[in-house]
Amino acid sequence: MADYLLPHVEKSTQTDTGRVDIPSRPPSTVPFLFEDAPKEQIARDPAYLRYGRVALRILVLGCSAAVIGLVANSLVTYNNTRSYSFGTNTQFLDAEPTGDTSAWPTGIVLIPSDIILIVAACSTLVTLVLIPVTFIKDFDGSPIVKEPVYIMLDGIYILSWLAGVVIYKAVSETSTDSLMKYACANSNSLFDKVVKYSTVCDQQNAAFGVGIVALVSEIVLLASFLIPLIQAWRRPTGVIP
Repeated sequence: MADYLLPHVEKSTQTDTGRVDIPSRPPSTVPFLFEDAPKEQIARDPAYLRYGRVALRILVLGCSAAVIGLVANSLVTYNNTRSYSFGTNTQFLDAEPTGDTSAWPTGIVLIPSDIILIVAACSTLVTLVLIPVTFIKDFDGSPIVKEPVYIMLDGIYILSWLAGVVIYKAVSETSTDSLMKYACANSNSLFDKVVKYSTVCDQQNAAFGVGIVALVSEIVLLASFLIPLIQAWRRPTGVIP
């Protein structure tokens, strides 16, 4: 077995005063966290784990793109119909507009849609970069992007998606004039074929569900990096086969 795969043990030395210095046992280390580790000692994740991460990133990319499409379409529908007026026919609405006879309330709340749209757009851009970078190797054959970078990015996006879906759902459910709640309240009205309330309602709810899938995928991605790291750290000698 090569010497560098064996735990390093220093020999005891005797000083001029006769005192014998016994070196302490070196702490366990994870070789892939150090740049000077021999190439053979660099940790290699199993192929199934690497490809699984790529598959999860593709799933996150698809979910992010879907959220962008769903939310953007609902906002376009709202923007195209917000100038519609019912005149004296507001009695046909299940949730009558407040203060006017327009298809949508004057102060419609769009903040939840804007927040989850920003989160999805940032996630899409970063994932588009990370997927090809995953296959790029350094001169020593190790990934060009190290595990701590992935862990940091995944942690950030878990918090971002969590905040996005919580705010999106909470505000949409509690605010009477939120885009989702108002559209769903009028989805069965006689004006639905004109204003497309049911379409906006379905798209807004679907965006929330897809956002949950993206959040869960990010959590699984983070776990795929943390679990092997913890297992390597707990090995006595720190040597990773």
